[in-house]
Amino acid sequence: MRVTPCPSDWFALVEGSREPFEVFRDERGRRLIQRANARCWHWAQLRRRELPPNWRAEAAWAAAKLVRVAQAREFGLRSADGTPFSYWWPESALHHLLAIDTLASGEASHEDPLPRAGRRHLRVFIDEALALSGPAGASITREEALEIVRGGRRVRTRAERLLRNTHGALLQVREWRERPLSPELIADLQRVLTAGTLDSTDDEGRIRGTADPVPVLVARDAEDALPAPAPGELVSRLAELCAFANSTQAQQFHHPAVRALLLLFWLLHDRPFAVENERTARALCLWALLRDGYRVFEHVALARVFADWVQRQTWALHCIASDECDVTYFVVFGLRAMRRALREWQTRRSRRGVTDRAACQLRARLPWLKRRQAVLLHELCAAPTREISIGPYRADNGVSYGTAYYDLTQLAQRGLLRRMRRGKRWVFRSTDDLAEKLRHDTGQTDDDPTSP
Repeated sequence: MRVTPCPSDWFALVEGSREPFEVFRDERGRRLIQRANARCWHWAQLRRRELPPNWRAEAAWAAAKLVRVAQAREFGLRSADGTPFSYWWPESALHHLLAIDTLASGEASHEDPLPRAGRRHLRVFIDEALALSGPAGASITREEALEIVRGGRRVRTRAERLLRNTHGALLQVREWRERPLSPELIADLQRVLTAGTLDSTDDEGRIRGTADPVPVLVARDAEDALPAPAPGELVSRLAELCAFANSTQAQQFHHPAVRALLLLFWLLHDRPFAVENERTARALCLWALLRDGYRVFEHVALARVFADWVQRQTWALHCIASDECDVTYFVVFGLRAMRRALREWQTRRSRRGVTDRAACQLRARLPWLKRRQAVLLHELCAAPTREISIGPYRADNGVSYGTAYYDLTQLAQRGLLRRMRRGKRWVFRSTDDLAEKLRHDTGQTDDDPTSP
């Protein structure tokens, strides 16, 4: 992907000509500049707009840049040649932030207690692990991922090891959210992600050296838009990143969502490790959101949205490289991804409400059912070919092996599930007429006094 380079002499045009100021004086020019800055247009987008005959696109770009530079906020990151990165506040970013805060405010506290919350955490973190695993995760189905993460079977391939490592790293991020960020913590996070997947264990958590090839800025993109800093600077730059992450809002205010995206971009740009910089950066982004109180992102599959929007992310990075290290393009991209992920989570949450209400109605007709059994039966009615075994059912609901065995066996004895052998394991599947049986069950109570 290539982006048209921005005019590098826009400031000279401001100093030596009145054309940019004539744009401001004209009402049409003011509307154009407002629209360009509200939507964070790049030069490649502005130059294609229809302009009055007496205007030059370069003059309109100089006028737009004049407004942006006046609002620019540096945050400590510098490019390999010393140019400071900065961002400003386009109107679209403010709209995204308002939506993010509205969707996220207080929502995490409304989640149901365990075990159902633990079940949702597991599924979301598996989705995140699959997305973060990149091409390796694409060869693993979600059902296989559930078994791998729950410990239902042994890891056989590097892709499966990568998936389990990613899931473990995400769980580790949740535990570390109260800890201040340090270079050692970032190295530990990268070590968790790469454990057992590299040719040498010495490369796990190791800072990139002079003999290591410089990784590309974004996976699946052949062109390296922004040059990486020299290996000798990486230790000090990691310390600067940690200082920025640990700084208080009283020193310099950055919205928590924006701060998380800046940390993500910082690690992507510096590429301090020889491998797995992108996955480490996304895990660090999640750490920053959880640290600043956005607990709702424990339930949100943010990495999957980033994975779906690789082309948009690549476009944003090339815009930064061609526009004087303006990170606003990446910030707007990241805020859009967060907003979409929160909306998808809200949709899933409403569907879960339907499942919970259906489970309550089912228990009202069949008092002997436990809530976890009712939820399972409702899900099996929607997916009649799905198979469930004792291990995953136990992990989903946070119960003992004996309780899980009793729950599934009880449903099989009632004629609602079929029990079959899969190798050395028992698996359970819905009967062909499960929905019909649930509608006409007599509602008898369970007379087994030893039931858990």
